[in-house]
Amino acid sequence: MAEKDSVAVTAGGLEGLFRKPKTSFENKQGEEVVVNSRPSDMVYIQSCTSCKFKVKSKSAKCIIESSKDINIEFEEPIMTGTMELINSSEVTVSINPQDQLPTVSVDHCHNVHFYFYEPRAFGSIYTAQCSDVVVHLQPPYPRETTLDIPEGEYQYVSSFQAGKMVTELVIREGAGYATTVKKKERDDRRQKELMRRFEKHLFSMIKISKPGETATKAPAKAPPTKPSEAPPTKPSEAPPTKPSEAPPTKAPPKEQPQQDGAKRE
Repeated sequence: MAEKDSVAVTAGGLEGLFRKPKTSFENKQGEEVVVNSRPSDMVYIQSCTSCKFKVKSKSAKCIIESSKDINIEFEEPIMTGTMELINSSEVTVSINPQDQLPTVSVDHCHNVHFYFYEPRAFGSIYTAQCSDVVVHLQPPYPRETTLDIPEGEYQYVSSFQAGKMVTELVIREGAGYATTVKKKERDDRRQKELMRRFEKHLFSMIKISKPGETATKAPAKAPPTKPSEAPPTKPSEAPPTKPSEAPPTKAPPKEQPQQDGAKRE
């Protein structure tokens, strides 16, 4: 049976409050174990030999330490997407086709096999002083890929990129953040470009004055305005005018011819 740790605060202090709940299996040999953990539990396997574990419920995380000839199958997702293997050998890990395991850490391990349905089912596999770490995928992807891990004490990270497995040296930035040389160069270029855009925007808002003058903020540019489009006007139509009708005029009276014998002055 699995041993489940309590998180209650003990009389001795606050240690229990900060301890993560876990479902642990220790010193087991040649057993087949069905794991029914809680989603908040870490599945912890230590000092076990020739055992098969079938995790039938959700778990928070999984750690396998100092064990040999272990076969573990997950039917439900690991909620944090994190798994660690430490000082172990001959370990086989199978992930449900619908689930993902973004981060795997393998330290001082040998002959480790991971079975994933497709490349996007895993993100990065971090290794340190390991050998024979193999990733198995379903067609059309490569069925079996052995990670190219150089010897030495450095840490490496392997991921599936552009259709092939790529292994890179891990470097540490501030606060111990793990990254790679290529990723750091890419992030540095992105940061430099962001700063360039910020400076350009900043200087566009500030007017640089001559010595003795006070720097003033550049006036905000008014948005361009479109010329007003007045509706087309029709020519004014004056009402037709009638010709003026002047009142008829009378002709001057004609002079009568003088008759003979008329009196002349």
